[in-house]
Amino acid sequence: SPGSAMTAARRDHVHALPDLGKILQVVAGTSTTEVTVASGTYTDIGLSVTITPRDANSKILLLAAFEVNVNNNSGGTVGAHTKLLRGSTTIQQRNYTPYISYSELTSTVSYAVQDSPATASAITYKLQGAVADYAYGKTVTFMSNSSSGSLIALEVAG
Repeated sequence: SPGSAMTAARRDHVHALPDLGKILQVVAGTSTTEVTVASGTYTDIGLSVTITPRDANSKILLLAAFEVNVNNNSGGTVGAHTKLLRGSTTIQQRNYTPYISYSELTSTVSYAVQDSPATASAITYKLQGAVADYAYGKTVTFMSNSSSGSLIALEVAG
């Protein structure tokens, strides 16, 4: 009617959805190179990735899987320590995986970790390994039998 106001909403009007939770980028690193460690000192095992987040609020989802062979030629027990690092900061550590006595065993180690680095600068993630209960003759081989190991970083919008 004359003199009144009316507002109508259009059915085709759509608001943009927030980017929260969307995968913004994926960076993967793989290796089939065997790395044998014969000490209790953490050593790089050849799996690393560098990612530059698009946003400082993003989360980084890290997925890793690799084979590890523990070999015990000197008696007692032996296992493998592994850890995932952001630069020199440990994000997560696995101890005694696998762990055996007087034998040899191959197993798969995996990681699924979310990190909140709070930066839009380049970040390097890497995996390291060491012999647990180190003694002469005990070794740990990563990517044993030239198996394929991987470390994948996914940037998730925060």
